[in-house]
Amino acid sequence: MFKHQEDWEGGANECRGAGGPIHIRGPAILIQRAAFLEAAKQMGFPILDDVNGPMRAGAGYINRTSPATRHE
Repeated sequence: MFKHQEDWEGGANECRGAGGPIHIRGPAILIQRAAFLEAAKQMGFPILDDVNGPMRAGAGYINRTSPATRHE
């Protein structure tokens, strides 16, 4: 259901949809966020490429929605 709604900037895959009305893009990577992930890694948590992928414990960046007409 959710995959049909997504327009993931990286294209469709097993966990993501493309062509839907809700545009999804990757996170803005800031120093604080990188430090958080490094701390999680040091504590033994796996770093996840996509936190919306298969459910498992770990840390990763959260993706965000963005209007189709807005680019940063």
